[in-house]
Amino acid sequence: GIQRLGCGAFMGCKKLKKLELPNSLIEIGEKAFFGCYLLKTLSFSGTQEKWDSVQKGDMWKMYTQVKKISFN
Repeated sequence: GIQRLGCGAFMGCKKLKKLELPNSLIEIGEKAFFGCYLLKTLSFSGTQEKWDSVQKGDMWKMYTQVKKISFN
């Protein structure tokens, strides 16, 4: 599965509203979702503990509406 979302991976995707992230994820790059103004829902297919271990770059969710992450 996907292990890394690179810097700016979804930057400026203004119509993106939700995204499901795989348990295999270990890193989210700087500004990965920067400017995804409609993004409200992030789901992670792992546990809270696994999510906490994912490295997250600076401003990875800046200018989104993401307030919390749901876990599966």
